Amino acid sequence: MSKTIKRGSRFVSPMPVRLDAEALLRVSDQAGRIVRSEVLSAGTNLHDRLQVAHANYARQGWVVGELHSGQWAFVAEKGERRLLIAIRAQTDSPAVPPPPYTRAASSNG
Repeated sequence: MSKTIKRGSRFVSPMPVRLDAEALLRVSDQAGRIVRSEVLSAGTNLHDRLQVAHANYARQGWVVGELHSGQWAFVAEKGERRLLIAIRAQTDSPAVPPPPYTRAASSNG
């Protein structure tokens, strides 16, 4: 069962207007698959970019959730489809490849 984090919780910080590092605008579907992503350069006005995305989805006929100041994401729904449109701080450098996948050792040797 998922835990609900109340608005204003110390675990959730409001989105700043700008970051000194790259950020990502990421769109994921109800299964958690990333269907679109966009790298936002350092210094991009994140509030403006999220508002533009919100307006674009509404204009395309999606029912969009409310967008409040400091919010990192919103939900858009159309028919049976549900998307999460979110801005995330870029935590890894694209210049550094991810570690290789390793399979856990088998007990069969």
